[in-house]
Amino acid sequence: MMAPEWLNEVVADFGRQMGLNGFALNERGTAGVRFENGITFRLEYANEALMMIVGFIPTNAEDFQSFAAKLLTVAHYEAAGSKGIRVGFLKRSGEAIATARISERELDVPKMEEKFGLIWQTAMETGAGR
Repeated sequence: MMAPEWLNEVVADFGRQMGLNGFALNERGTAGVRFENGITFRLEYANEALMMIVGFIPTNAEDFQSFAAKLLTVAHYEAAGSKGIRVGFLKRSGEAIATARISERELDVPKMEEKFGLIWQTAMETGAGR
């Protein structure tokens, strides 16, 4: 789904603040980057909202059950609380994800920074990038 031009300008401004020149949604409304520590960051525009997704392969999980418990605990109590952060696990790839949704009417660079900080914190506190 093609994002409105103004929305893509907000995404580009956010990307520049992260040192990602040329970061923008493509014609399908998606963008992504993989950081040196293996963490991925993706954006998806659909249904008049932008989804922000941080994905990672847990590096310190002794077993899946303990990792899942920690991921849910961090997302629910520590990092996100009632701030609309969701977590999940993609079985096929073995990737854990933390996501946040921002509606078009709320979208600006400060809101993207806030949500990115929360999902990044969730990933770091549950074993990403170590």
